[in-house]
Amino acid sequence: MASGWNVYEAREAALRASRYYMLGRAARLGVAAASLLAIASSLLVLLLALTPLYRFQGIMLSGWIRLTGYQLALYDAPLRVPVLDSLVRLSFTLVLGPLLSTALVSLALASTIMSPKVPRVYLEAAAAGYAVAGLTVALLISFLRVLFRDIIPSIPLGGRLPTAYGVFTLRGSSGWYTDAGLLALRLWSLYPLLAALLIAAAAALVYYLARYYEDLLEEPLVYNTS
Repeated sequence: MASGWNVYEAREAALRASRYYMLGRAARLGVAAASLLAIASSLLVLLLALTPLYRFQGIMLSGWIRLTGYQLALYDAPLRVPVLDSLVRLSFTLVLGPLLSTALVSLALASTIMSPKVPRVYLEAAAAGYAVAGLTVALLISFLRVLFRDIIPSIPLGGRLPTAYGVFTLRGSSGWYTDAGLLALRLWSLYPLLAALLIAAAAALVYYLARYYEDLLEEPLVYNTS
């Protein structure tokens, strides 16, 4: 019976020890680098979501479009585009995701910088934050593809209008990508790599936490014979 209680106490000691993880230099650098990458990607997504990416100017059509909203006018009358309304309604994920990811990884980043002893819950939250950041970047790819390849090219900037009195040529408007829109296009090839790195970081941290806990449980038990 005494040895049974000693085994129980040893397991309880291992569980208490697993509340804090002693990270080596490589692990601390890895957590810090992944956290900074997640925060940087979150800021990028917020920038591209909240900043106008395309502008129109002219008598016929004027205004701007961003992922989280738009303001268009057709001959100075407000213009509503149903497909853009649908995109805007779904775009809250591009704001919520980065905010959630930054909140989840910030505690782990601060803790690893200050001390090698990091609470397990901070590391678990960081792993979730990396995954959220990676999925948000993947969503950004989809939103940009729909906006740049499907919606914007379908908006007419001018044209010919047949009427009973003849064919009228509508005076066209001009459209161009803003600086943020050009940035989004230049970084296009990097988005998949960024999403893959963040998902890989989440998987690696989860694996590290699991192995650390298993190592604690596999430590030799010390029996108290007194």
